[in-house]
Amino acid sequence: MDQSDYKKLFQNLMPSGPAWSRSPKSDMSKLGDAAAAFFFYIHQRVEKAAREMFPDTCEETLVDWEAMLELPEPCEHGNHAEGQTFYERVNAVIAKINRNISPTKENFAKLANFLGYNVSIVTTPPSVCGIARCGENLGGATEANYYWITIVDGARLSYARCGTAVCGEVLCRITWAEDLECLLNRIKPAHTIIKLSYATPKE
Repeated sequence: MDQSDYKKLFQNLMPSGPAWSRSPKSDMSKLGDAAAAFFFYIHQRVEKAAREMFPDTCEETLVDWEAMLELPEPCEHGNHAEGQTFYERVNAVIAKINRNISPTKENFAKLANFLGYNVSIVTTPPSVCGIARCGENLGGATEANYYWITIVDGARLSYARCGTAVCGEVLCRITWAEDLECLLNRIKPAHTIIKLSYATPKE
């Protein structure tokens, strides 16, 4: 429905007679325009409220989603979210809502991919007598069993997107994986140690 539909509804509810003119220049018609504008505004706000119920379509309530989910993640090396684009902030909200996952290398790689990073996670467990088989690598020292080496394939490129980018954002934001490192260190198994390595060295 648009504003003209609300005006028609208003006029249909009006009584008949000379005092209730439907002429576009009449006072009653102008009153209908005002009433239609108000109800159309309410209509738009109701539709907007429906979109704000979900983080992937929210606009006005993004700060409320972030406050509810305690975002950005608190990190030892500072606020990694400073300068994030609107789209990156939305993805962080969605990732936190859906990150009730098993702490496996595969799930962590999928989470990183959702945040815009292409990663692979490798471990170097030591050989254990009775478990190791012929042809397997000997691995490293015993403590190496607790290291998860996360290899990040370069920086994240966040391009401005039509419909999601807002005024003042850059056309392309290049960031290293500080936010990913912070996130993985917060949700990793307690006995493991996350180490980040870049396939393409930082410049």
